[in-house]
Amino acid sequence: MSEQVVSLLEYLSLKANCMYLSDLRYLRPVECCRLAREVRKLPADAFPVREWQDAMEYLFSLRLTEESAEELRAAMIRTLEARIQAE
Repeated sequence: MSEQVVSLLEYLSLKANCMYLSDLRYLRPVECCRLAREVRKLPADAFPVREWQDAMEYLFSLRLTEESAEELRAAMIRTLEARIQAE
């Protein structure tokens, strides 16, 4: 079994071309769109449920109790898309 190399937040930061992890909190709509596409391509089971929950809390201040990675992945996509629409 291979060991996970990066965390979900690190992965998202790399995909968004962020210099710092905290830059993920301040993405412009076009960057949110790009990141939503990347998350859609990402298998939900690529990261543990706890990492999806932590990422939602860190990025969007949302403490979600969903128990499946698939539900959390879908919530992240919806939240990113809502940020695109809000701008």
